[in-house]
Amino acid sequence: MMRKLKNNNNNFNPNLVILARESRGLTQSDLADLLSVTQGKLSKIESGISQISKDEISSISKALNYPEHFFFQTDQVYGPGVTDLFHRKRQSISIRLLKKYHAIMQLRHMQVERLLKSVDIGTLNINQVDIDEPEAPTPEEIAQMIRASWNLPSGPIDNVVSVIEDAGGIIIPCDFETNKIDAMSRWIYGMPPLFFINTRMPMDRIRFTLCHELGHIIMHRLPNTNMENQADSFASEFLMPKRDIQSLLDNLSIEKLATIKKHFKVSMAAIVYCAKKLNKITENQARYLYAQLGMLGYKTKEPDWLEPNREQPKLFYDLVKVHLDDLHYSEAELSRILLLNEAEFKESFKFSARKLTVVR
Repeated sequence: MMRKLKNNNNNFNPNLVILARESRGLTQSDLADLLSVTQGKLSKIESGISQISKDEISSISKALNYPEHFFFQTDQVYGPGVTDLFHRKRQSISIRLLKKYHAIMQLRHMQVERLLKSVDIGTLNINQVDIDEPEAPTPEEIAQMIRASWNLPSGPIDNVVSVIEDAGGIIIPCDFETNKIDAMSRWIYGMPPLFFINTRMPMDRIRFTLCHELGHIIMHRLPNTNMENQADSFASEFLMPKRDIQSLLDNLSIEKLATIKKHFKVSMAAIVYCAKKLNKITENQARYLYAQLGMLGYKTKEPDWLEPNREQPKLFYDLVKVHLDDLHYSEAELSRILLLNEAEFKESFKFSARKLTVVR
């Protein structure tokens, strides 16, 4: 007779079956078909009310391409947070795809948490400001405060990715398989904030999107009806401070937008948005400029010769590299810590040369 393992006695975590399944973009019915079991059987396993055999654990492990020990972890599985629910996405995105990338965010959180047990990335310099408090500063004022606290010089920010990583944020590139998700972000207590950026976007859009997500992380503990506009206002001021750009916004044309874009490394559409917020152009003028950008095809992709250089996130991959180079983990050992099969580990990580401090 097949020996049964009781979930509660053997630390099998049914929530991680759900997490692993969703991270592979599978429905419960899809996985049941792969396992050649009924959906009812799988539903009871995922609900934690059905005993599970060693053979069934092995089958689930193979079907989902996660090592068996993955399903015995005790990590808390977090649901979507405020910035998950209100991240910059379009409403036509499928529920399955959203679940997939929420699951991947959770997995990356688990990996970062494990990596940070042995590596110190320095002091976190990202603080929350409650924008809903009476007499709270405006998003623009908060952006100015953050620039000042990070000792950023006036004018354009040369490398937004480095600035956020230097402050302690961890930026993780991700191919979201669609252009309908720009980014997601998450900040769980005791951890640095994580920013997941769609690698399909041009760099000018990535820069604005990162600052939009930074605005959410700093300002929004609770949702409000105006939070997307507030995050846009924060991003606009953070990248294009009023005192530095307003004198450049007179008599805007496509040619002038292109010149300003080269300087501030943001999209021409973002510059129009900024000009309208600063009352340098009227609503009708903004609509006209947006229409011109649309006619030229620039609303989806602006000319390559105007595109800023790619800014490469390093911190997440450097955490892995320190374990390999300084702590002398083998790839097999580190794969186990990161809850991946070794082949997926090798495919997932590329390395840079930033120096981090090992926790002694």
